[in-house]
Amino acid sequence: MNALAHKFWGDEVTDEDKPRLRKQHEVIKDYMLLVGGWRTLGEIEAATRYPQASISAQLRHLRKPAFGSWIVEKRRRGPGTWEYRIQQPDPSGQLRLF
Repeated sequence: MNALAHKFWGDEVTDEDKPRLRKQHEVIKDYMLLVGGWRTLGEIEAATRYPQASISAQLRHLRKPAFGSWIVEKRRRGPGTWEYRIQQPDPSGQLRLF
């Protein structure tokens, strides 16, 4: 069974939505791992063609245990602009504070 075979967001997501959302999740995660650095939502949007709201939601999902407990970092690039990067979770299971 696929690790993402569980429900994404609850009952409002139809069976028709699930494959699209799984693909979106994987594309965004794979892109962030491939580039390996800091990216704004706009940069991720330009590379993946997914809307910024969807990217933001997928980055939040990556933090959840059901999606692998990825480390998603966020920092300010400039006025009103944030950038993000992801890292694999610590295999020891300890939380990173800083």
